Amino acid sequence: VGSAAASAGLRKGDVIVGVNGMTVISSVSFSNALHGASPRSPLVLTVYSGTTSHTVVIPASVATSP
Repeated sequence: VGSAAASAGLRKGDVIVGVNGMTVISSVSFSNALHGASPRSPLVLTVYSGTTSHTVVIPASVATSP
């Protein structure tokens, strides 16, 4: 049994640098991007794992769960 983040493809040490096309440079910009996202749409995260960039899509049903 893993976390929702692990199920979505995030790993320890990953760095989220974008949410739905918005650049994330701090916890504040990450929070702003999340608050600006539609609760009915998936979250599309741009993530760096080491020097490799990849995209992680979190379905709306997961993103809005408590």
